Amino acid sequence: MPDPILGSGLSGLLAAQAGLATTSHNISNASTPGYSRQNIVQGTQTAQFTGAGYIGRGTVVETVRRSYSDFLEVQARESTAGKAHADAYLNIAARLDDLLASDAASLSPAVDDFFAGINEVAAKPGDVAARQSLLSGAEALVGRFRTLDAQIADARTDVNRRLESAVAGVNSIAERIADLNDRIVAARGTGSRIQEPNDLLDQRDALVRELGGLV
Repeated sequence: MPDPILGSGLSGLLAAQAGLATTSHNISNASTPGYSRQNIVQGTQTAQFTGAGYIGRGTVVETVRRSYSDFLEVQARESTAGKAHADAYLNIAARLDDLLASDAASLSPAVDDFFAGINEVAAKPGDVAARQSLLSGAEALVGRFRTLDAQIADARTDVNRRLESAVAGVNSIAERIADLNDRIVAARGTGSRIQEPNDLLDQRDALVRELGGLV
């Protein structure tokens, strides 16, 4: 019969070695985006039956578990998507606001001048200069409408380009997530003790957050 003291001590050394390796892995990936800290989970190794009862055989590393919360991950995804949505909305809204609120480009000055010309013609219907001023104001208003229309069309074209780029990015990330899913399924394997591939799961979570930001 193998020496139970030697076996128990050896199991402790192996568990400590696994713990040191996991700690080293954590330190090495401290700056890795999306990495979740990992720790080993130990359990009691199956005892050996003897005439005097069950003799303990030490410890065993049951799994390596990452510090992870489904709730916090969902919150992070929603926050990432919400921030990306707000940033995109702000970018377009600010562009239109600059366009419509500018004295040099907005409609307000041209509209004011046009109606001022109408009032002047109404007050002096026989004044040629007033009628000419009204026509000039009308032409300026039409020109301002055309300028705004062209600038808004440019903004629309820019948004469409961004959408096309985002779609390409979404497709690329979706393909990478699908590939990771295949690798995760293969790494988990089958049997009574399915082990989680923590690093692959971290990579998938990071891609899902990135996907949420794009969408």
